[in-house]
Amino acid sequence: MRWFSVASALLFGLMMLFPGNASASFLQTATARDDMASREVDRGLVMGKGWVQLSVGLSWKHSTSGFTAGDGVFNVGEGSSESWRNEGVFDYRLITHKAYWGYTRKAQIYFELPFVAATLRNELLRDDQGNMQPLNSVSLGDVRFGWRYQWVATDKEKFRTFFATDVSAKVPTGNESPGSYLGGPANVQTIISGTGTFDLQVLLGLRQQLSVVALELWGGYVYKPSGVVQWLIETERNQFNARVDPGDAVRLDIALAATLVRPLSLRVDFKNTYRMATRVGTSTRGIPACDGCKTIPNSAGFWSDIRGTVQFWDINFPLGFDLYFEYTLWGRNSMALWPLEDFSPSRGFTAGGNIFARF
Repeated sequence: MRWFSVASALLFGLMMLFPGNASASFLQTATARDDMASREVDRGLVMGKGWVQLSVGLSWKHSTSGFTAGDGVFNVGEGSSESWRNEGVFDYRLITHKAYWGYTRKAQIYFELPFVAATLRNELLRDDQGNMQPLNSVSLGDVRFGWRYQWVATDKEKFRTFFATDVSAKVPTGNESPGSYLGGPANVQTIISGTGTFDLQVLLGLRQQLSVVALELWGGYVYKPSGVVQWLIETERNQFNARVDPGDAVRLDIALAATLVRPLSLRVDFKNTYRMATRVGTSTRGIPACDGCKTIPNSAGFWSDIRGTVQFWDINFPLGFDLYFEYTLWGRNSMALWPLEDFSPSRGFTAGGNIFARF
C-alpha cells in the first residue's frame, strides 16, 4: 500500500498548486480578495476585502498667526495682532504614517500615527538684546484610529452609489506641555503637539460616481470632552495648568473627483467645520469638569479650507502617490500664543503629499 500513500501525497500536492474556488475567513483574505477599480474615481469608500494599504504623508503649513476683530460667524476671532502683540509666523510640519485594512467586503479599520515638527517666530520671543528667538519642537502627535463600514455599494458600471459610516477616536499621545511659564513666555521651551484630550468623531459619507466624475460628501459630529491640558496660559493669576473645554465641532466636507488621463485623477475638496465656543478655567475637581469655566467671546464660528489634489492610482501597480495644496478661505483662531492645528487652526496654506503601497 506504500504506492497508494505516495500517490495520495502527490495528488494532494497538485490540488494545492491548482486550487479551485474557495472562500476564506477575515484572517485569510488573499483567496477572497475583492476586485478594485484602477481609477481613483471608481473607488468605493472602503478598501475592500483582502487589501492592505500603507502610506507615509508629508505636509507643511505656513501661516501668520495674527488676529483681526469683527462680528459674525466667519470672523477670525477675538482681539487683534496689536492688542495681543502677536505678529508671529508659524510653520507646522507633519509626517503621518497611515495603515488601512479591509478585513471584510464592507468594513475596514485604519490607524494614523503623526509626528510634528513645528517652528514659531513671535514678537514676544526675543532675548535681552531684542533678537528673535524662535521655538523649535519635534514630537509625537495625537494618534487616531477608526472603523469604517460601507452600507451601500451598487454594481452599476458607470453610475455607482456608495454610503458608509466612519467612527474614529483621537487619543492624547502628543506633547501637551511646553514647559514652565514662570518668568514669561521666553522660558517656554517647546511647542505642543497634542491637546491632551480624547476626541470621538462620527461621520456619514456618500459617494456618487457618474462615468469619470464622482461627487463625495462627508458630514458628522466631533465630540470633544473637556480635559485638563497644560498649555493654557492665564496671565491675570499667573496660572499655567488650567482646564480647557474646546467645544464640539460639526463637519461638512464636499469633494469632486475626475479622471484626467488614466490613472491620473484630480480632486477638489471644500472642507467646512463649525467650531462651538471654547471655555477656559482653573483646574478643578468635579463633574461636569468645566462647569464653572468662562466662555471665550466670539470663539464659535465656521472654519473653511479648499484643497486641490492630483492623484496617481493604478491597482495593477503596487505604489501610488498624491500631491495637494490647501488654502484657508476663512475662519477664526481663538488661541493667540500657541496655535495647535487640531484644536485652534491657524490661517495660511498647506502643501503636502502621500506615497502609498497596496498589497
